[in-house]
Amino acid sequence: CVWDGAKCSVDPCSASGEDCSSTKCCSGSRGAAGQQCFQKGEYWATCMDYCDSNVTQKGWSCKKLGERTHFEAPCSWAGQSCSKTHCCSNEGFSCVVKDDTYTGCVKTNQHTTWVDQPVPLPAGWEGTRLGGWKSEYQVAAAAPGAPMAGTSFFCFMAILPKSNEEALMAVAKKNNAGIFACNASAVFHSWKS
Repeated sequence: CVWDGAKCSVDPCSASGEDCSSTKCCSGSRGAAGQQCFQKGEYWATCMDYCDSNVTQKGWSCKKLGERTHFEAPCSWAGQSCSKTHCCSNEGFSCVVKDDTYTGCVKTNQHTTWVDQPVPLPAGWEGTRLGGWKSEYQVAAAAPGAPMAGTSFFCFMAILPKSNEEALMAVAKKNNAGIFACNASAVFHSWKS
């Protein structure tokens, strides 16, 4: 069950290690955030980060059942209640108390690279600030030995044609350094960019 603060409700999705062949979904609230329901065979499926029938799950069909569960942002979004998170996902927003019944993410700063300009609270808000905004979140590292899709590194450089930059690029290329040490790279003429 899933505790919603008032009662225990039946979770329609499965946790890691449970059979998800009938639910076809993984419970983000019970430790399966970001996971997919993968089928082993006709009678068993479970929630996992990945499934590789050639290496780690030999003998599994690895058929995907349902959709991969989303990672929930640890903070609330603009206009949403932040009474439980005490932080906001939108830049320039803060978790502010409106009254006895509502605490929400409201714009408090006009944020730029160089300056933060305060934005007055809407009329009628009590104004106690419980937290600010967070724009970056750490995602858990892949499990040891897990295949990592999309982990290539593409690099580029812009050079001015017929300048010393061409010679520097040639040295980097010869030594497999700089952008040429990346999985893939491209060189652009800066006069075209």
